[in-house]
Amino acid sequence: SHFAVTGVDLFEAWHALRDRVVHLHVSNNLGNGKDSHAPLDTGVLPIDRFLAHVGRSGYTGTMTLELDIRPYVDDRDELVRFLSGQRERAQRWLRGELPAPDEPRDPDTQRLAAELALDETGVGAPATDRTPAPSGHGPGRT
Repeated sequence: SHFAVTGVDLFEAWHALRDRVVHLHVSNNLGNGKDSHAPLDTGVLPIDRFLAHVGRSGYTGTMTLELDIRPYVDDRDELVRFLSGQRERAQRWLRGELPAPDEPRDPDTQRLAAELALDETGVGAPATDRTPAPSGHGPGRT
């Protein structure tokens, strides 16, 4: 997601840095110039192909899925289902099990993508949730 915001090519970055990478933070991006932490198969980044490439490269480090979970925060069962699905998807892709080009996306992921809107922080949020970002996490802050 951060690479999408800055215009860095995932594959070029991997080739330049892979011998030093011990941990990956992975999410997709909505392509709006903001750090949206979109679901893995929703957005502008080829996360499926990138993870398959990383897996073929013999990567043995750790990975964090950095995802916007606000739509699920009030429903633990839905949250667990969403996160489990994203983890399983990442594991399949790391093994090189890519979806067929005409394979439909997961319906839950499609629903979430349809609900995402940009709040004032530039982070994806459900259209009904305009909760301000926590202190220190707004535009211009790190």
